[in-house]
Amino acid sequence: MQFEKLTFENVQKLKPFLDGQEVALCDYTMATLALWSDFYGYQFAVCQECAIVCQYNLDAKVSYMVLGDVEKAIKLLKEFCPKGKISLSPVDSKTLELLKGQKGFVATKLLGWSDYVYLTEDFATLKGKRYNSKRNHVKKFSQYNWSTSPLTHQNFNQVVDFLKKISLQSQAVHELDATIRLLENRQKFALHTLVLSVCDQVVGFSLAEEKGNTLVVHTERADKNFLGSFEALAHNFAKNHQQFTYLNREEDMGIDGLQKSKRSWHPTFMLDKYEVFIDND
Repeated sequence: MQFEKLTFENVQKLKPFLDGQEVALCDYTMATLALWSDFYGYQFAVCQECAIVCQYNLDAKVSYMVLGDVEKAIKLLKEFCPKGKISLSPVDSKTLELLKGQKGFVATKLLGWSDYVYLTEDFATLKGKRYNSKRNHVKKFSQYNWSTSPLTHQNFNQVVDFLKKISLQSQAVHELDATIRLLENRQKFALHTLVLSVCDQVVGFSLAEEKGNTLVVHTERADKNFLGSFEALAHNFAKNHQQFTYLNREEDMGIDGLQKSKRSWHPTFMLDKYEVFIDND
């Protein structure tokens, strides 16, 4: 089994296996893997009816994500890995069931890493009392001379400049270069974008990737100096993409402010993720 470094250029080799994953985890998209490849040191191997992604966690621990034929992937991993425990992560709920028969099986829910999934219709309509505050924020934003458009060759540089400014403010500089590279390679991915502008000034940008009937939102940035910009961005993005049933707005990473924000939009359900250990002896 031969592993190679995962890049924007070769990630498409994983597309058939990612498309075959029924659970719409954000981790099971090409853009997620490409965006975070350098950060986690992703490598991958494609073997027969399965694929295996190797990653290095923040504590330098090696774990594997198995795609396609789980049984064959585990057999290959046991031949490849030294004796001892094999760490599998992230694992979705369906793959978890397939792994329960493995010797030494131990599963732990990854706290802070569950994906928040919403009905696109809820974001598009903002109906009901629970969305009163969101509607009020969108109404506040309506005071501006605003417009929306997809990302184009004409507004590309404006969007990049906007992302640079917002990334510096939020200290998310480590994500910036990867996001720009993704935008430069956007033709290779099933991406959907929305640029929110006020008087031709970019004040918001959303980027999402198709996964079946779900859009996985990878990037959502807005200028907080414009009242209601975040809510207007999310609302209009959903209005423009009602052909998709769900929005996966990814995890909160255990950050209190992010958790509060994601919960305030009332998720329809959560997609839990697990780390699984099995014996290799």
